[in-house]
Amino acid sequence: MVDDRTDTFGYVGHDTARGGVSKFVVYSDVTPAFDVPEGLSTFKSPSPTGLFLLRYLVRTPDSIDRIDEARQRIRVWEIWPGAKNS
Repeated sequence: MVDDRTDTFGYVGHDTARGGVSKFVVYSDVTPAFDVPEGLSTFKSPSPTGLFLLRYLVRTPDSIDRIDEARQRIRVWEIWPGAKNS
């Protein structure tokens, strides 16, 4: 994860995922107060905007399908009141 100046502020990878799943909350100083849902990790961003970069290692040609399946399972939600999540 990088902030709006492209400075890294967080990392989630194979060594940080629990049971193959990572669930986390990213917030900044402008995020309204909230309670962190149980089981989620937190990352505080220095800025209210930023970027998530996804990087996968393709070990063999047949791993591309598994990588694509994992990529399609990624979900992002806003958690503040009034957020429109699907």
